[in-house]
Amino acid sequence: MRAIGNAGEDYAVKILKKNKYKIVERNFTVRGGEIDIIAKDGEYLVFTEVKLRKSTDFGRPSEYVGVKKQDNLRTAALLYMKKIEYDGLCRFDVVEIVGEVNEKGKLITSEVNIIKNAF
Repeated sequence: MRAIGNAGEDYAVKILKKNKYKIVERNFTVRGGEIDIIAKDGEYLVFTEVKLRKSTDFGRPSEYVGVKKQDNLRTAALLYMKKIEYDGLCRFDVVEIVGEVNEKGKLITSEVNIIKNAF
């Protein structure tokens, strides 16, 4: 299962870089939460959640970032900013990916969206 998540995050990094984000850190983990990707986009420090789903039959991938997950991300982001003594602008983005990982571990996508200021 983690291999699927890694494939989604690796693909999200490529998409973010194509959109001029500078990747700062991946998989920042604290008690109670993890931030998939931390990046810079202009003057913003961006905390990014990656959501991968095979289809949209049961909703958009971004719809799976519920209130509890958002709270965990906010807490982790505050701890990260405290750790690096950052007091600038920040935001939360979601990269939603619709696609599947094939037997070789390659992600075959049908749709990718970067949702800026997702929450």
